[in-house]
Amino acid sequence: YLGDSFEMYQTALEELAASADQIFLWDRSAPIHSDAIEAVEMAIQDAQWVSYVDEESIKNAYDNLSDAIAMAMTSYHKYALLHSALSELKTALEDCQNESVRDDAQSLHDKVQSAYNRTELSNEEIDILLEEIKKTCLDLKIPDLSDASDENPIDVTGYINNPKYEEYNGDWTGSGWMMNVAFHNVEFYNENFYYFQTLTGLPDGMYKIDVQGYYRPGTTVNSYNLYQKSDKTKLYAKLFAETSEVRHTTYLQSIISEASKTKLRSDDVKLSNGLYVPYTMGGAHSYFQKDLYHNYIYIYVTGGTLTIGLEKDKLIADDWTIFTNWSLTYYGEDSQHVDGDASGKYTITYTVDGKGVYSQDFAPNMKVIPLEEVPEKEGHTFVGWDGIPDIMPENDVTATGIFTTNKYKITYSLEGEIIASDSIEYGKPII
Repeated sequence: YLGDSFEMYQTALEELAASADQIFLWDRSAPIHSDAIEAVEMAIQDAQWVSYVDEESIKNAYDNLSDAIAMAMTSYHKYALLHSALSELKTALEDCQNESVRDDAQSLHDKVQSAYNRTELSNEEIDILLEEIKKTCLDLKIPDLSDASDENPIDVTGYINNPKYEEYNGDWTGSGWMMNVAFHNVEFYNENFYYFQTLTGLPDGMYKIDVQGYYRPGTTVNSYNLYQKSDKTKLYAKLFAETSEVRHTTYLQSIISEASKTKLRSDDVKLSNGLYVPYTMGGAHSYFQKDLYHNYIYIYVTGGTLTIGLEKDKLIADDWTIFTNWSLTYYGEDSQHVDGDASGKYTITYTVDGKGVYSQDFAPNMKVIPLEEVPEKEGHTFVGWDGIPDIMPENDVTATGIFTTNKYKITYSLEGEIIASDSIEYGKPII
């Protein structure tokens, strides 16, 4: 703005040198690499001895000093990150869940702490150590998984960063959401979204992703009317889990589904049936603390990477999605849980002559394995079910039993001698 005249550079260089001097007076919470400090010192000296009649020398001195300050600031930032990572590693060691890696983790801590104190680590070396510390902290949080099975599931929520929203951070990706650390939850109000976190380093096997949350399709009154009609097709908010090979989704349950018999917070809304549902983030927190509104998906992971999250691409005016308390459970490689099984299910109703006789529940996109039960109908032989999909859609399904009518033989005899015979369908008059 001031131009690039000789006078402007001279004044700017003097001001920059005075600013650089302040680096040595900081009450710093992290050190600066010795090379960066030396570069600043040399640049300041050059600025003091530069000829004030040589415009090019002044420009070069200004640029060199500016670069040295940037180098020092970058080093300070890197060391600050390393200081924070060392604190996290120390905490992870104190809360160790996996004793098999404790000794190696302690050795890493001591090695990095010593290098930190000597201030001889380059920015590139710090970046490598930050990744190593991050992985080690994760290893310390995750117990030994070799014995995991359906009978011995192991909590591996440690793979998820900030699962209970106890701090503001950038581990979750999305836009338009509001986090409330005091109530430990996140909400989307009146908007569509795609919100996720990608987990890495997972061993192969079956996992269960669970999150507490609900979806209010529009106003409370509208939500109640849809719930009374058993209309799940308007439950647009979905929980999803995705690997490179498969993607499973399930609707987030309705706010009405676990209404309370008592008011848990003063601003709860009373339904026409006398039950209560939450209305605010604080109200939702009260319901979640009661262990209500759980949603889950089972997914088999291979390749170590799993993306979990919530999504919604259709809008009902004043709709509301709110959630918290993610968890991840590992069942091992030989689990008998069904890949894609989920809490939000749609129903196949098997009918005979318009009346339901059996039912099955499947999460959307799951392979449908029909019932083997054979219904009975007097005078008829069962052929099969009509209307069963191969893959479960996002709606309830009615299957109809198909039968053929039996024929029976009528034999006429007189004094022990057969005189005639006939074949007639069940239910038809005998002539």
